[in-house]
Amino acid sequence: MPTAAVSPARSAPAARAGSHSTDWPDIQAALMRVGEHLKKPTRLVLIGSSVGMWYGQAGRMTEDVDVWSPKSEIDLADVAQACEKAGIHFDPRNYDVPRDGLYLQLVTPGVVHVGKWKTEESMFRSGNLEVVHPPAENIIASKLVRAEPYDLEDIVFLMNRLSVSMDRVRAAVSTLQGISKDLAQENLVFLEIRDDILADVNEVASREDVKPARRARP
Repeated sequence: MPTAAVSPARSAPAARAGSHSTDWPDIQAALMRVGEHLKKPTRLVLIGSSVGMWYGQAGRMTEDVDVWSPKSEIDLADVAQACEKAGIHFDPRNYDVPRDGLYLQLVTPGVVHVGKWKTEESMFRSGNLEVVHPPAENIIASKLVRAEPYDLEDIVFLMNRLSVSMDRVRAAVSTLQGISKDLAQENLVFLEIRDDILADVNEVASREDVKPARRARP
């Protein structure tokens, strides 16, 4: 079995004792509370595991909601006060900051790359808040950079749930930059193996379907 290309970026710290993970209904409820407290129109572009959770990925939980800052429309002070009133943390920058509940994390190009796209997919609105996500293939491309086991699970779910083709994934990977692009292209092998396996299974199944029925014995 091939080994995922390794990103030079620092790995995320292990979860603290007592840290909380949250499912999608609680995340959406928290974000809707944020929207109710916002004073200015705000647009959050979600990336990461939250997107699969939005589409019903079973068993997936998280304690952070990743927001792609370059494409989001945010007044930092306004979002910070709305998050405080909604009871969630906003953009903790220090790993020593207690993460004792859900938090919004602003993500900028660096360790994470999402590539380029033209339009987002709408998720929901609440008060002055609009929540959207990039095309699924861009989420998949960003997860191919690390290709950890949980990333691959997220990728397979999104590809199956939203019928994302390999051509769309390759096109999204081609818009990444630098080492992230190189790593994602190397890790495409995992999806190509998956496609080969599915093709073999489908071929065997089709042969079984056309197999002539045996004549009953007299």
